[in-house]
Amino acid sequence: MDEAAALLTTADLHPELEFLPAIAIGLFAGLRTEEIKKLDWRNIDFEHRIIDVDERIAKRRQQRNVEMCDCLIAWLTPYAKPKGPVYPVEAARRKMKQLRQLAKIAKWPDNGLRHSYGSYHVAHFQNPNLAAVQMGHATTDMLFNHYRNYRIRRNDAETYWKLVPASRHKKVISFAGRVG
Repeated sequence: MDEAAALLTTADLHPELEFLPAIAIGLFAGLRTEEIKKLDWRNIDFEHRIIDVDERIAKRRQQRNVEMCDCLIAWLTPYAKPKGPVYPVEAARRKMKQLRQLAKIAKWPDNGLRHSYGSYHVAHFQNPNLAAVQMGHATTDMLFNHYRNYRIRRNDAETYWKLVPASRHKKVISFAGRVG
């Protein structure tokens, strides 16, 4: 959770890297990196609080609507655009490397944001079926076999789902009485 907070805060402090929306969507909506790369702002419906992962975007070409939680909306709203790519178009690999360095995160696994989402979603909401549906899985098998981290406790998950911007361009995020 500390790494998630560090990534979010650092991305928010460095808007020139253009990564905050992609990171927030990975952490709080569980989209795959490849799905986020194809996502357009037109797919994000703030009014109905959903992300439309259409067949052009979805891995298995099966459309799904992913619910947007309050913390995701809080992170995305200042960056929202009527249309255009959500993921940085130019030099994305270099920008992500720079972001991880600034956040002091040495190593980040492939689809690490999605893995965090799956683990924290199940620990907090106690509903693996809902997590699987949100992630685009037909059953919970993939979730339990590849995404869920059993070491995440419910109180940590509650804190995760309360990660919100402290205020525009401050260096810390306050959550659960701690400053990270």
